Amino acid sequence: MKLSTNLLALGVLALMYLASIWHFGALFVTHQPNEEGEARKTIRIAHWQLEPGYREGLQWAIDKYNELPHVKKANVFVEQQGIPQRVYLQFLNVHLIAGTAPDIAVRDNNWQLIKGSAIARFFTPLSGEISLPNKYNAREFLPEDMAPELADFLADSPWMETFIDGMKGGYDGELNDFYAVPVSTWGGQRFFFNMTLVSEAKDVLRRAFAEEPRPEWLTAMLREPGDEDSKGFLPDTPGLRAWLETGEVPQSLGQFLLLCEAVLELAEENGNDALVPVSGSSYSANTPGLYTYAALFLNDWADRVDLDRNLRVDGLESLAAFHDGVWTMDSTEVREAYELMGQFTRYYPPGFLGLDREQAQRRFVTGNAMMVSTGGWDASSIFRSVAKRSEEGRFEIEVVRPPVPAEDERWANYFRFTGSEAEFNAGVPMTINKASPHPEWCIDFLRFVTSFTINEEMNQRTGWASVVVGADPSPEMVPFLPQAEGYPPADSVNVVRGANTIPQIRNVIEGSTKLVLTGEIDFDTFAERSETAINDPVLGTRRQWYETWRKRADRTLPLDQSLNVEAVRQYLLDDKTAETRRTFRLFDVINNDEGYYFRKFWEDRHPGEPFPDR
Repeated sequence: MKLSTNLLALGVLALMYLASIWHFGALFVTHQPNEEGEARKTIRIAHWQLEPGYREGLQWAIDKYNELPHVKKANVFVEQQGIPQRVYLQFLNVHLIAGTAPDIAVRDNNWQLIKGSAIARFFTPLSGEISLPNKYNAREFLPEDMAPELADFLADSPWMETFIDGMKGGYDGELNDFYAVPVSTWGGQRFFFNMTLVSEAKDVLRRAFAEEPRPEWLTAMLREPGDEDSKGFLPDTPGLRAWLETGEVPQSLGQFLLLCEAVLELAEENGNDALVPVSGSSYSANTPGLYTYAALFLNDWADRVDLDRNLRVDGLESLAAFHDGVWTMDSTEVREAYELMGQFTRYYPPGFLGLDREQAQRRFVTGNAMMVSTGGWDASSIFRSVAKRSEEGRFEIEVVRPPVPAEDERWANYFRFTGSEAEFNAGVPMTINKASPHPEWCIDFLRFVTSFTINEEMNQRTGWASVVVGADPSPEMVPFLPQAEGYPPADSVNVVRGANTIPQIRNVIEGSTKLVLTGEIDFDTFAERSETAINDPVLGTRRQWYETWRKRADRTLPLDQSLNVEAVRQYLLDDKTAETRRTFRLFDVINNDEGYYFRKFWEDRHPGEPFPDR
């Protein structure tokens, strides 16, 4: 036995050795010189978009680029490296520090080690490039039947203006420069409904409404019209009965919750412990009760919370409003938000906080959840997985925006709209490694892949949406196109996310939120713990004031430098777009003002008290 184990180990070692030889040989072939003796210039692209179809769509664009005559003549070769998201950040951090990172890498906004000045250290600023037209949008590359106005716009406009978000998805707010080029977008968050289960749940509801007396679970869901004190969710109206006779998805939040309750009954009738109304998980997009709806309860506070009137509530503004008594953890809006989140939690799988994104998708795809909440980035994977199932296991999917309460339903007085998607950012932002030996070819490839013709077809192949103005999305992506209607999501005190505060406060609030939603503590205990963290004399609100001022003060020098750079581009380089950017930079400089106005806010709220020094 011992000998065979040793032989097995030797065999594995030999296989690894052969694999390394093959890999080295592949690299050697990749770097072979062309006919003129020039070494091949390899451009490597690293990303974690391993969803079905994305690598294939990107590879199509890469192959098109590699076939271009001027690319082949220069012996340039582009290749991609798909890396699992769980190890992507570690992989990139190590290789950036070692100087061996890929030439192009997709940026992740969750980077902890590489942000701020480190972004400027490792990646190339692009503002000097994006003000020029994209040569691959020249008229000879555009469809012959394109509207002349659109063709002229794409051919003559600066590269950044050809993006549907103005290339905002590649902008770094701390550095006030563009450090990435987004190549795809996925739109907003949506509800995916299994229409077979919607139909079966409606059958359960029709039977329940016909029973005398009605089941207790149904009675508990209903409310009398106009009864503001009722804990039910929607009234029994002719409109509700008419909807039950249709094949439509829920048209309101009340109808959605009613269907969820019916799915619980359906699971009990069928003895199916795996069947749940909502395929929730620890992944935030799968938990709409926590992250889609909760902040909407608190939008009415915006006028009293937004100190600098920038339509974005930050942690300091949230806590200043807390100090002023605008809100407390015991505010009616906060309690009602947690009531709604608690109701949603009933419909998630048991132990949902221990489940991941893939497990949530798998439950939905296998027909064991009526709904899964996620974004367009998962759409292609979900649709393809359901289509691959056996004929008996397939079901129709309908995708809609999260429904809001109808006028006569519970919580209608708190919000009537979902969050606006008008400020969306395009995704898959590709950055250029400063250590790349071929930055000019990196830029050239990114121009190519974000040209109208290539970007449109690439994203239709991936099942995502194009980032270029005027491009058509794939049919699957139409429901995900950004919708401008609704509340600005950033213009709200988001208690669930720790009111956007420093980690010392945020960790307590978010951790206590999970405990109250899983029933381990009650709401009053949650409120007490959260307010204790906020009022902590060292790590509470005073620390938030200091940290906010320090960050503002630290931004002053980079902002001034950026303003001077735009002035040089405007007056010495005759950059026609620099004047507009300089205006925005000037606004940032004035608005930042070394954090002075935060000190002024402190004086107004704490007269006679010195500003926190740490």
